[in-house]
Amino acid sequence: MRASALVTSGSSGWEREAAVKNLSLGGACFELNESMEPGEPLTIAFVSPTLWDPLTIEATVAWIGESADGLDSRIGVAFQLTTESAALALLQLISDLDYEAES
Repeated sequence: MRASALVTSGSSGWEREAAVKNLSLGGACFELNESMEPGEPLTIAFVSPTLWDPLTIEATVAWIGESADGLDSRIGVAFQLTTESAALALLQLISDLDYEAES
């Protein structure tokens, strides 16, 4: 999957572009050169060709590992989908990204 997202820390306020490695309805995995702790709140903004505005989702850091190249952290997050419309928009984004990967 080739996707990126803008990640914002809920505790320290920084914003960073991150490479998304995995995306599902429950959460995501991305690589980022930033130190974080499990439980840290994040806001993640995804861009979709089918949405007018970025899809912004609240999330919590679930786990942290090392990227394959050892230069970045691999971060696993759990989404906090609070509305049905957010879940449907995320499902559409996942579908769009799968389609782009196949074409």
